[in-house]
Amino acid sequence: MTVQEITIGCVSDYVTAIQSLEQRHIAQWFYRGHSNAEYKLLPSMFRLNTDGAFATWREIEQYMLSTFKSEATPHLTHTPSDDLEWLALAQHHGLPTRLLDWSRTPLVALYFAVEHNHDIDGDVWCLGFHSTNNCLPESTYLARRKTLMQEGVIYFPKHISPRMTNQSGCFTVHDSETPMEEQNDKIWKMTRIRISATQKTRIINELYELGIHRGFIYPDLDGLTQRIKYEVTVKHFRHTTHTD
Repeated sequence: MTVQEITIGCVSDYVTAIQSLEQRHIAQWFYRGHSNAEYKLLPSMFRLNTDGAFATWREIEQYMLSTFKSEATPHLTHTPSDDLEWLALAQHHGLPTRLLDWSRTPLVALYFAVEHNHDIDGDVWCLGFHSTNNCLPESTYLARRKTLMQEGVIYFPKHISPRMTNQSGCFTVHDSETPMEEQNDKIWKMTRIRISATQKTRIINELYELGIHRGFIYPDLDGLTQRIKYEVTVKHFRHTTHTD
């Protein structure tokens, strides 16, 4: 697969890159941030070291999911209605699954790309699914997205927490141990946006000014305390337009 690559140095560059993505022939774009550019587009299930398990990944998944189902019930306020919902819930709480997280919000993905590993380049992967039923110059969002709704090429889970809502979370569902960027699938298009390690701190500061910070990404007490800590410890450059 040919992957377009773009390098950005600030949030303004990033917004320009997002706005330049193909729209007429794409049903919708989804975004995933990697704080390390070496990371592959591979679900956590396929990153497990299972050499001593003497089982296929499907058998391992069945074991983990059935165990999770049997022991999670006392902790639930909502019981999932099918296995995909169970997988989404398990993934949310850290169980390795064949789901890969994406966001419908590009600034959320950018935050994940710059949040950690400030000595390593990061990436935002942009995943666009081809539109097969409406490529008119003007269209409603519904008409563009009907392809996704009909073919089920991406999974939109029920929002089980404020975190999932704020992050605009969704998933691709995988049956292969081959990273997405190495697959020759014709139903999607990919663009990779590279962020230099030297620009991560600047971008984190810019995102904070836009309301994208740890308190927004993680809307709980842990996120709140981390945002407050950021406000009293992190120094940032203050430009001026003052002319007097």
